[in-house]
Amino acid sequence: MKFKKLVLIFLFAIIISPSIAFASWWNPTSWGIFNFLHKRESPKQTQVVDSKNYEDKINELQKQIEKLKGKNTTSSSASVGNPTSISDEVKSQVAKELKIQAAANALNNKDKTLSEKVGVSKESLTSCIKDTDTNTLKTKISTSVEAAMKALPNDQRGTPYIIVIGNNGIKSEIRGALPIEEVKKVIEEVKSGKVTNEYKGEVVLSEEGDHILGSPNATVKIIEYSDLECPYCKIFHATMKQVITDSNGSVSWTYRHWPIHQNSFEKLVASECVAKLKGNDAFWKYVDLIFGMLNTGAPSVTDQL
Repeated sequence: MKFKKLVLIFLFAIIISPSIAFASWWNPTSWGIFNFLHKRESPKQTQVVDSKNYEDKINELQKQIEKLKGKNTTSSSASVGNPTSISDEVKSQVAKELKIQAAANALNNKDKTLSEKVGVSKESLTSCIKDTDTNTLKTKISTSVEAAMKALPNDQRGTPYIIVIGNNGIKSEIRGALPIEEVKKVIEEVKSGKVTNEYKGEVVLSEEGDHILGSPNATVKIIEYSDLECPYCKIFHATMKQVITDSNGSVSWTYRHWPIHQNSFEKLVASECVAKLKGNDAFWKYVDLIFGMLNTGAPSVTDQL
């Protein structure tokens, strides 16, 4: 009897146990998920995920998990852990990579000028600014402003100044940085055809070189006269970005310059050069950056443009 037990133990040790282990290990689900969880590059080789592709990366990895979970479900498999925890680990890994990317971007952008951050070299910007006919630009801006604010006395003019125009021909005006609720109220008034503050100027609806954000088929067009060193313009700039986002294509936003603060003309010339060299999208990003560094009372930052 003792001899038979020894024989059975021996057979289990050299034949049966390895077979079970091999069958379990070679199961496609076990093998695939093992590779998925344990295949790691060294820190120096790890590729950082672009934040713009964050959700796509999550979805891609989630599909891989689902594929592994559903593969060869009739076969016996080794325990591979809770799929939810796997998904959490994937998200955690991507989040870590995004933090690394953010830190790298911050380091790379630390010494860049604003134009370089939107893809325009300092040399190109400097050359463009030098070649700009500032007298012609000033005349163009002055002509536009005078027509738009024709009905306003000089002592009532300020930035931001906004004209809201419906495709029904109804126009209203906004003076100053109203909160988003009030801006949306004016938009609805224009749509309805009955406004509280009727616009009485002679604004030109479309000018050469206009910078437009939003759908060209929008039912409401907002034209803003703004100053790149005006703190109220900075506030309203953020408000208008949210208005455009919330409008789902029903509102467009035209940005026009009215430089009345110190150093603002230098900044607007730089922004126009960015638009000329890199296009409309770069212009809006550049203006965001300029407003982002606006600190009233601070010395000129034109060397950072």
